[in-house]
Amino acid sequence: MNKIVLLTFFSAFLTQSFAQVKVANNGNTLFGYPTSNTPLSTISVNCNGNQDSKVSIQGTEIGLYARRTGNAHWGNAIQGTSDNPNATFSVGVKAESYNGKPLSTGRSYGVFGTAGNATSGWNYGVFGRLQGTQNGAGVYGTVNHNENGIDTQGRYAGYFNGPTKVAGDLHVTGSIYGVILGQATSENNVFNAKSNFQSVNYETTSDYTNKLGKLSLISYYMPHNEEFQAKKNATLGDTIASTHTLTTTELQCLEKKHYALSAEQLQEEFPDLVYEQENGSKAINYIEMIPVLIQTINELNDKISKLENSSLSVDSHTTKINNLTPEGIALYQNTPNPFNTYTTIKLNIPQDTKQAAVYFYNMNGTNVKTYSIENRGSVSIKIYASDFQPSLYVYALVIDGKVIATKRMIVAK
Repeated sequence: MNKIVLLTFFSAFLTQSFAQVKVANNGNTLFGYPTSNTPLSTISVNCNGNQDSKVSIQGTEIGLYARRTGNAHWGNAIQGTSDNPNATFSVGVKAESYNGKPLSTGRSYGVFGTAGNATSGWNYGVFGRLQGTQNGAGVYGTVNHNENGIDTQGRYAGYFNGPTKVAGDLHVTGSIYGVILGQATSENNVFNAKSNFQSVNYETTSDYTNKLGKLSLISYYMPHNEEFQAKKNATLGDTIASTHTLTTTELQCLEKKHYALSAEQLQEEFPDLVYEQENGSKAINYIEMIPVLIQTINELNDKISKLENSSLSVDSHTTKINNLTPEGIALYQNTPNPFNTYTTIKLNIPQDTKQAAVYFYNMNGTNVKTYSIENRGSVSIKIYASDFQPSLYVYALVIDGKVIATKRMIVAK
């Protein structure tokens, strides 16, 4: 009886306030929507509801507005939970912004997330977490409108099934798998560039061999920034701070030695391959170094071909290089190669040889060093880098005035 009186009073109050409340025979309640139809949801606001929804709300600007106030460890303005294990598609929160026909105006966001001004480094516009032991992804994206996900065959923080573009910088602490593509130049690209008054230059005359010869190899170990940050957070007393769990690949990256070039040295020879980063440091475009290396190899092959096909002056004799290796004679590749301290060359000289020597030639075909071989049979000679300038050399085994075989040797800095 008291409930009836209270409901009657509440209805009268809303009626006087020009609001409308309707309680249907099926027990569903309708707010603010003048209609004679039976509301389909348990509670319907400004709409007739939906039979699949317990609560249906419709608004012109904002359908549902929720604001959380006060102090809480986890403060959720809206929380959605779907724990029905029998559902084919179990969705915690589903958001859609979609028009049946393509429009030429406006913006559309399925989920719009904004975050900021919390602890620095701990602000996330959209956060996705993969829990449990099954494979999947914390965030999944696709461009196929008929798809509801695929088997990821692994556990990923993010999985994108379709073309993915990063407009800014991409930082990867692990590894990148797959084919890496870069901008290519074709005849059409050259034609279009010329028609647009852009400069196109086929660099075929620069001495890339000498340029690369001025660069030094650098080895280093990667710093463990996550460990450093964890120690820093502990010092500051940040009890909620956590660090990135390193993958197997990342752990190996920390353990292994890495190799790089000096950005300062490279900038002297190839300034277009060195970039300034936002923090003021320098980065190297290693992908576009590949064409430079190919051009260098072409230069070296051209020089070696000319050298091997030209006449070499050995003592007072002139003889063509040939790669014949008569039985009992052998010239082996020096090891290590390249080298910057010393290297060893093994040979086999027949016992009846009268004169034997190893001649070293630079890329201009000039004899820069000669080692006479006095012993016979299995012989090895030690070559020191201090006797040569850093460069590529051809060494030839000459027996009794004939060039028997040639090999290539690289002296590094």
